[in-house]
Amino acid sequence: MPGLPLRVRTQPVRKALCIAIQYSHLGDKGLELAHAHDDAQHVQNLLTEHFGYTEQDITVLKDTDDPLQPRPTRDNIIQAMRDLVAGALSGDHLLCHASGHGSQILNLNHTEKDDLDEGILTTFESLMLAYDSASLPIVFWPVDIDIKNDGSVENYIMDDEIKNILIDGISPGVNLVLIFDCCHSGTMADLPHGHTDHTGMGPRGQFYVGSKTIGHSVSVPDEPMTPLSTITVPEETQTSAPAKSTGHVVCWSACRDAQKTYELPTRGGLFIQLLTKCISENPSQTHRELLHRTTKQLQGLLKTFNKWLKDRGDMHLVTPRPQLSSLCYQTQILEVPIDTVFGSKMA
Repeated sequence: MPGLPLRVRTQPVRKALCIAIQYSHLGDKGLELAHAHDDAQHVQNLLTEHFGYTEQDITVLKDTDDPLQPRPTRDNIIQAMRDLVAGALSGDHLLCHASGHGSQILNLNHTEKDDLDEGILTTFESLMLAYDSASLPIVFWPVDIDIKNDGSVENYIMDDEIKNILIDGISPGVNLVLIFDCCHSGTMADLPHGHTDHTGMGPRGQFYVGSKTIGHSVSVPDEPMTPLSTITVPEETQTSAPAKSTGHVVCWSACRDAQKTYELPTRGGLFIQLLTKCISENPSQTHRELLHRTTKQLQGLLKTFNKWLKDRGDMHLVTPRPQLSSLCYQTQILEVPIDTVFGSKMA
């Protein structure tokens, strides 16, 4: 029998997974994210326009009524994550993006810095307490998160599961970018080194307008962004136990573990809007520059919004601090151009 023809790779493989969940069925609980699907399109546009991806390279999971559209159930998300890293070799470029809800639970294996583990709490009442509290640190909610009549909650995705599949499951030398636009997402990937740009940022805390707590969905006005200024040295923190992989692995998160993030009224997540905008303006900037630019523009937008709230006599929104976490030390990632990890656009 003749042997099968060998297929020789001529260039690195690019694969991406975009997860965007609106939770329309949870609208009666005030948990719908009406424009989360826009986030997936922003990421797709970024990858195809600037980093050499094709539409066939990108898997999208959205909670639509289209029977041909794979839904972001727990099982589908877990399988899609496994498919993303399956067969990846050194030099390949992978990306996983997720927009949706996040919250936290008590840490069970004592690897988190604050002894709290990202995840969904076991009761809806406790889940909402974590959602409203700045003192509790996250997981990701699939569309089939199970909130039972007795108040118990099941079928969530733990950050440890994300780490085990996406971080521990890849070969050395694979380039992996993770992007989480969720509340409490700072250490969603459990990477060991965290970086924060402190330029002009106020203290961390809860997010209030008057007496009402604001979650992922809040209207933010369209205003000119604050320009980039002098770059400050970000903070580095040890967030979790060391990971096994030695590839270029980075995670961009919308906020710290104890913080919440926002959705624009018509265009999706504020963090995704700013991150993709800043990347598009300079796809070869360093990780340090992108962290600073995104933080600075987020600060400028929230400053404008808070002035409007002050004029109305309302309490201000605390600006979320975007987080960059990585598998390697600060000195080994901050000066690396982002297209080294995302993948330079192919000729």
